[in-house]
Amino acid sequence: MRVFQISFVGSLANWLVATTTLRLPSMRNSFGRLLSSQASGEAVLCSVFAFIYSPMVFFDIDAMKRNSWQFGIIQLMCYDICIFSHLFIALNRMCAICLPLHYELYFNPNKPYAYLLPNGGQNTSSRLLRVYKAPRLPSRREKHTQVSVLLQAVLQGIVFAVELYTYFHLAWQYEHRWAVFVLTTVAWNLVHCVDALIIIGFNAEFRRLLKSPKRMFSK
Repeated sequence: MRVFQISFVGSLANWLVATTTLRLPSMRNSFGRLLSSQASGEAVLCSVFAFIYSPMVFFDIDAMKRNSWQFGIIQLMCYDICIFSHLFIALNRMCAICLPLHYELYFNPNKPYAYLLPNGGQNTSSRLLRVYKAPRLPSRREKHTQVSVLLQAVLQGIVFAVELYTYFHLAWQYEHRWAVFVLTTVAWNLVHCVDALIIIGFNAEFRRLLKSPKRMFSK
């Protein structure tokens, strides 16, 4: 039941993030797309645990057990999406902090691969020239948003790293089956649930959506 409760909350939170991220003004950028990709993978992962894995184990359904390998493949695919999304989100934030003048070159939401090609040099130099010619100091609100996004990414990375440690190292230090279950299956579900809650907690626009659910279905 604990796995169902965690994964159910995680599926609701992640579907909220996945379906509304790109409609929020502050998320209509490369970071928002990466966040939406991550939440989509985690939404499917949590949904499979909530509505397939949990009923299968709780009610001991043989038909679902015979086909469980198919859902296992879906879980692994979603997990890969989460891993690579976390990686590119970390690179996105690192570039925003360490290479701010190059951020639009490497994370352009309209042409994400243009600057990886050899003939992208001319576009790169022209963009850099525009950046140097027209500098603009960020407003206090923009600074606050950037700090919140950075803290969000750092906290998500810490939670994800803790889950990797418990799943691949700490769990195998114990022989008791319930300890292994908590440090693997429960921890795996918990990190994907907490991921979405962190996103909602650090973004005021998501919190406003929760206060007025009608806005989720408006254009």
